Amino acid sequence: MDNFLNKAKKFLTSTKDLQYLSIANISGKVIAGFFWFYVATLMEAEEYGQISYLIAIAVMATRISLIGSGQTITVYLAKKIPIDTPLIIITTILSIVSAIVVYVIFQEIVLSIYIISMVFYDIALGSLLGKKLFKKYSGYFIVQKICSVIFGLTLYFLLGPTGLILGIGLSFLILLPVIIGSFKTSKVDFGLIKPRFGFMMNNYGLTIEKIFGGQIDKILILPILGFATVGNFHLGFQVLSVMLILPGIVFQYTLPRDASGISNKKIKKITIIISIVFAILGIILAPIVLPTMFPKYEEVVEIVQIMSIFIIPNAVNTTLISNYLGKEKSRVVLIGQSITIVTYVIGILGLGTEFGINGVAVSYVIAGFSQTIFYIIYKIKFEK
Repeated sequence: MDNFLNKAKKFLTSTKDLQYLSIANISGKVIAGFFWFYVATLMEAEEYGQISYLIAIAVMATRISLIGSGQTITVYLAKKIPIDTPLIIITTILSIVSAIVVYVIFQEIVLSIYIISMVFYDIALGSLLGKKLFKKYSGYFIVQKICSVIFGLTLYFLLGPTGLILGIGLSFLILLPVIIGSFKTSKVDFGLIKPRFGFMMNNYGLTIEKIFGGQIDKILILPILGFATVGNFHLGFQVLSVMLILPGIVFQYTLPRDASGISNKKIKKITIIISIVFAILGIILAPIVLPTMFPKYEEVVEIVQIMSIFIIPNAVNTTLISNYLGKEKSRVVLIGQSITIVTYVIGILGLGTEFGINGVAVSYVIAGFSQTIFYIIYKIKFEK
């Protein structure tokens, strides 16, 4: 008995950082998930689709402004290279430019606030992960999610749907102390960027691809299927994001460790096995749970059932991406995600037009597996 307790104590001690990340991500995802689920009950599918469309625009502008800085900062701070402060200055300037452009096009100041605030948020989280301040990261992450609910719902009831976007944007500013702290501990040295420019640009390519992978579907679905279908798809995506908690946690934990040369094989294998179980549960439980929770969203059940399969390739992909980014092989990840995006866009325009929203969901799954196949082929041919 004592031997078992000693082993359990040793395990808990050795995985303390992972526990912090797990608590933060599970709590954060649950808070965000129920927030969006509750918002869905307040709105019709069409209005919900409009909100998700506007947020998609803001997120796209944010990712463009970030130039891959979040993951770049994580990798190099883990290697004790203080690249954060010059990147904060560059991304802040770019975010202001993006905010002005988006305001001119959409005439919504709340989107501009969202863009600038989210840039600070992503940079701050990348900095905390790179410094391996997992406990501090967890605290900020959970507080931001709570504030997004409080601010978002308060401003929604006061100002309407755009108030919801404003509230979420303001919640990102909770991490401003981290940005300010970076300037207190690191000098601004733009010379650190030049020798790492290639890796940074490859990360930027990954960021641009994430724009298309995470947001372009809403932009493409709208003219083909309308706001109501966008609303159903966004709700389905929120359900999926809750089921993708585990791979996301593991990626945040393993990336700085991979960058430091620490092995993570065991935890990655366990992640893949558990993800398969989640995928099966998603398929089985969706028609039982979702119709009761969201009677206004008739298409969401089949969307979730199809997209649950994506959990499996996503788990494999995130474990491999962590390894490649940790070794600064961002070009491999860039190619893999390029294949995913091309496959997804072709699928939306083909299967989406032919079979509606279910065709889009199938395309999403196929795109995930296409990336997995590429990484497996690369591993077999070039990493013997």
